[in-house]
Amino acid sequence: MFQRQDEVACQTLVKKRGTPTAPWARYHHAVIADLGAAIVLAGKGGAAPIANQAAYERHFAPARRAQSEVCRNMRAATNACWWKNQMDRALQSLRHTLSSRMMNDPLVLTDRRALARNRARAKAGGAELFLHATAVAEIKERLTEVNRQFRAPLIVTAFPDIWRDVALGARIIGDEDVLDVSPGGFDLVIHGMAMHWANDPVGQLIQCQRALQPDGLFLAAFPGGRTLHELRASLAEAESILMGGLSPRVLPMGEIRELGALLMRAGFALPVADSLLVNASYRDLFHLAQDLRSMGETNALSARLRHFARRTLFAEAARQMTSAFPAEDGRVKTTYELMFLTGWAPHPSQQKPLKPGSAISRLADALGATDGLSSPPKLS
Repeated sequence: MFQRQDEVACQTLVKKRGTPTAPWARYHHAVIADLGAAIVLAGKGGAAPIANQAAYERHFAPARRAQSEVCRNMRAATNACWWKNQMDRALQSLRHTLSSRMMNDPLVLTDRRALARNRARAKAGGAELFLHATAVAEIKERLTEVNRQFRAPLIVTAFPDIWRDVALGARIIGDEDVLDVSPGGFDLVIHGMAMHWANDPVGQLIQCQRALQPDGLFLAAFPGGRTLHELRASLAEAESILMGGLSPRVLPMGEIRELGALLMRAGFALPVADSLLVNASYRDLFHLAQDLRSMGETNALSARLRHFARRTLFAEAARQMTSAFPAEDGRVKTTYELMFLTGWAPHPSQQKPLKPGSAISRLADALGATDGLSSPPKLS
């Protein structure tokens, strides 16, 4: 509209675009902006012919609008190009980081630095270790049922004070990913309330099995199964209501059948896995969280959120827990399930199961019982 008919029109193909607000929007618009900038700069003189022709025909206002439109397009194109370069660098760095982790790093479940910080805070504030006390009493009782005197015991735990009296003269080490043990150096290995934080539980079991002498005993105690299922359900319900999704807050818990299979996979003979339920009640969710903090069992998952959660989230979770899991006197109930693993280092003197079909007498005959098939039924 600014030129005569005998002149070739100059066109600017960049549409009017504001500066995108999100980096990804800037990235997607970058290609269009690059093309538009090139056309504006090389389009038969750019804005100059348009402005001059408009001034010649006394259309000053359209000329100013045309000039400002070109300038805005140029600024948008420049900003988009800058954001495109920034996104390209960020994506290249992210691809390099992910590829190196996939090639070199194993799956990491636990943030060991956060776990050590949680445990140190619990010890400094006077640790509340009633679950450890229950596990210690159970392990002591099981050791009294073994007709053997252990002379070289080993205890793997993060809280040595409460586990020190389980086996006299025991060497106590921490539950690191690589245990500080020598092969065949112990006749008893006790893994005390730490297996649930292991990044590689099978690796822990294998290291304990190798540390045992032939016919040595392995015992482990740790939370699993239905432990804190009330807390997990309440947090999941609250997060789904307020945030539309879930985040990792409670450890995944091993089941009895899975744990027995892990013992066999680690090479233990005569494997046994069993559990003990411990019921507790608290004033509310916040009282439970304080108890977990005193035990050093707060969230140390590698995939946890690294920012503070909403205050309303825990208020809603407390409400859900109070309504779904009430106990007496307005309190809330909580379940702890302690898992116990027992296994022996292989030795030729150990009992071995017979092959199927090798029995020479029936169990009913040995018990003096009748199975109802000794005589044919009478027909009336």
